[in-house]
Amino acid sequence: MGYIILGCLVALTILPIGALFFRERPEVYGLQPDGKQESAPNYVLEENNFTLTQALRTLTFWLFSGGDFLVAAFGTGLLFHHYSIIAEVGVNRELATLIFVPLGIVSVGSNLLTGFLLSRVEPRWLLSIVLILLATSMAIATQTINLYSILIYGCLLGLMQGMKGVLSSSVYAHYFGRLHIGTIQGLVITISVAGTALGPYIFAFGLDEFGSYKPVLLISALAPLALAIVAPWLKLIQKSFTTSL
Repeated sequence: MGYIILGCLVALTILPIGALFFRERPEVYGLQPDGKQESAPNYVLEENNFTLTQALRTLTFWLFSGGDFLVAAFGTGLLFHHYSIIAEVGVNRELATLIFVPLGIVSVGSNLLTGFLLSRVEPRWLLSIVLILLATSMAIATQTINLYSILIYGCLLGLMQGMKGVLSSSVYAHYFGRLHIGTIQGLVITISVAGTALGPYIFAFGLDEFGSYKPVLLISALAPLALAIVAPWLKLIQKSFTTSL
């Protein structure tokens, strides 16, 4: 019954809002994809559209989809095993539950912040920040021994998840154009779903092997940290949108 009620709420709230505010391509209304108005009558928006096959041949695709995979895998693993990880250091379930308060609040705030930064900062730098936040969260997960550390841990996870959501929803159109974005992001989502399935298993396997979450968390944290370090130095394709007169 609960799911039926939730479904009805979505149908009565989200769907009407979407129908009211959803619009066609910005060019139809004399706008650019970033919301700016056309600067001249003979303004031309040039968009370099990649097919999925072409995107797969670029390092850019694998950098960002790899980042999505790691965040999906280890982020899900941290939340899936959250109570067990926190219990390992003697924190009770009631205190451990408080993590979701800062996580939710910071996640919403970081959505707005990341949207602001995306038009000003190259996406690879934001990806590096997301991956560093993930690695840091994994490294301190077994050090959350009191209320303050729980709140800090929750803020880190919220910031990471909020930034990742906005980055992932825009970066592929930024580099590969909009014409084939459905097939490109469809594969990215599949990769992320595979990560969500694998991450909890890795942590469970590590617990069985080491008798503690700490070793597997620290070892796993090396993967996002390594990708965060190399991301700024990789040669990526140019952004898809250019303008000409």
